[in-house]
Amino acid sequence: MHFRCTKRNCKQWKRVYVQVNDWNSTERVEEWRKAWADVCNRKLEIEGVGAEKKIDHRSYARQGIEQKPTVHEGFAARAIEAQGEKSDRCEQNRIIAVLNRIMAQLAAISRLMRLRAKEEQEEKAKIEVKAEIKPSFDRLVTAAQEYEIIQRQYDWVGLTEALLRVLQT
Repeated sequence: MHFRCTKRNCKQWKRVYVQVNDWNSTERVEEWRKAWADVCNRKLEIEGVGAEKKIDHRSYARQGIEQKPTVHEGFAARAIEAQGEKSDRCEQNRIIAVLNRIMAQLAAISRLMRLRAKEEQEEKAKIEVKAEIKPSFDRLVTAAQEYEIIQRQYDWVGLTEALLRVLQT
């Protein structure tokens, strides 16, 4: 739509934008990305890759992935790189890739530290339980030793009586 301005020295035509659809809304873009991810994931399942790799329409932050996303390089940047020169966007992506590897290594170290702390805590609990179980264990070892001695010397009746006698003490 165009309107004519009646005053002198003003812009004669003003443009008014009328929104016909909501294609540029965030919700619509999110809906389209999700639909595209679903179509791709179905195709990956048909091809037999679906269990290993999936496409997710959400950002890394929304997925809970601590990784910095790369920027779109485009044809021009790749053509510059193909000629042997360095493209700013490709260089930025190389830096981001190094940062992501460092972040992944730090996350792995953090997971290992948490796992070791948990294992140490479990080991400490086992030691405490062993201290409580040790007298019972010692009695069982003594019973097993007596069992071997009696097995060589006596019949089964004498064996069971001897084991009961050791376990009752």
